[in-house]
Amino acid sequence: MRDKGKYSVFVIDTNGCDRSDSLYIDVTESPSIDIGNDTTICYRSVVNIGVNELFSNYQWNNGERTSRILVQNHGTYKLTVTDKMGCYGTDSVNITVDPNALPNELFFPNAFSPNQDGLNEVFPYTFEIPQPEYSVKIFNRWGEKLFDSQLDNSQHWDGMYKGGKLRPEAYVYLIEYRGCDGHYRRASGTVTLLK
Repeated sequence: MRDKGKYSVFVIDTNGCDRSDSLYIDVTESPSIDIGNDTTICYRSVVNIGVNELFSNYQWNNGERTSRILVQNHGTYKLTVTDKMGCYGTDSVNITVDPNALPNELFFPNAFSPNQDGLNEVFPYTFEIPQPEYSVKIFNRWGEKLFDSQLDNSQHWDGMYKGGKLRPEAYVYLIEYRGCDGHYRRASGTVTLLK
């Protein structure tokens, strides 16, 4: 039975008794959704996936129950939607994180305190950036280069120069990297070395 409408039945038993009943059938198609194409994103970037259509129920394979979610980790994300008739539809998308692609805009702290308390010990980040084009250079106020990540075999400046700790003051940084869009970027500013 594929057509919607009112269906009735009338029966008579062997004793001549009769009964009738009717039922209205509504036919609907299961929802068809598209949550996007498989995508590669930058390290620490976020992508918004999901649907804009209104349904009765949303269920993601990660437990979320909203129509859209923000994703920054690799994996397969599957959404099942249910309409008001109880019919459902599903779609999934694969998200891949490119560890060598940095966001187009990076943010750098304006101070750090290499005082062995375990907090903010290095500039700019404690984690390694796997991108070969990434470099950090530090200069004093007279333009003398104090640190170069490409020469010092480290991406983290610990406030040291020639084996000694530098005094607390502002230093100039120059950071170069390739953004997720493939363009090279240069960021510069000052970072204050605190006690």
